[in-house]
Amino acid sequence: MLKSLATTLCLLAAPAHPSDAAPSVARAGDGYQATAIVAAAPEVVRATLADAGDLSLRTSDVLSVEVVPRDACVEVRARTRGLTRPLTYRALRCPTDTGYRESLLETGDFKRYESEWRIDAVEGGSRVSFRVVVDPDVPAPRALVLQNVKRSTLAAVTALQERLAGPR
Repeated sequence: MLKSLATTLCLLAAPAHPSDAAPSVARAGDGYQATAIVAAAPEVVRATLADAGDLSLRTSDVLSVEVVPRDACVEVRARTRGLTRPLTYRALRCPTDTGYRESLLETGDFKRYESEWRIDAVEGGSRVSFRVVVDPDVPAPRALVLQNVKRSTLAAVTALQERLAGPR
């Protein structure tokens, strides 16, 4: 009886599909990487990520964003929530074989900014990873900066999961 109750509780607590599970986040070199499994084919994920402005504005970290086409890429002009004041940057966002990569065009408030979305096919959907490396040009403890990078990286992947899930 106890074993049956424990099994039932585990089944109720387990997500119906791996895409319902919370994304994981871990240190990746100088930054952080968040990863999630989504119940969408890689081409659907890629199409969703193609709209850099839409996904960016779904997190509370991005205050405004302007996207300007530049050949096969787009220039992203963003204003983000900083520790003490809004921060700005300009980055070039280009498609790659496995997703999208952004790199800093103009320093603005950042000495370094790199991000990469990676999409891999898995059974029943896609594994999506988002890696971010940031070095803001502001007087702030590195540990506090990394804490914010970790939080915002996780928020971006969560926003993608929610966008792909649509209304429930």
